[in-house]
Amino acid sequence: MEALLNCHPDIVDSAVFGLPDIEETGNDLVAAYIVRKSSSLTEADVTEYVSNNASNFQQLRGGVFFVHRISKVSKSKKEA
Repeated sequence: MEALLNCHPDIVDSAVFGLPDIEETGNDLVAAYIVRKSSSLTEADVTEYVSNNASNFQQLRGGVFFVHRISKVSKSKKEA
C-alpha cells in the first residue's frame, strides 16, 4: 500500500496500519499516515486515489492522518 500511495504526485511518504473496528466486525480498518508535498492535498483526494487504484479490502476506512514526517524505526516498524 505504501508503494501505491507514494506514487501519488502530492505524497512524499506514507505508512499504512490497522485500527480496530469499533463495530467489532473482527477486522482491522486500514488507515494511513501521509506526508504531503502540498497542503492542498485532502483526505478526500487520498481516499479517491486509493479507491481508483486498490482493491476493496485495501480502502482507507480507518482514515488518513497528515503528519510532517514518518520516523523509520526499523525495517519492519514505522512511527509518526
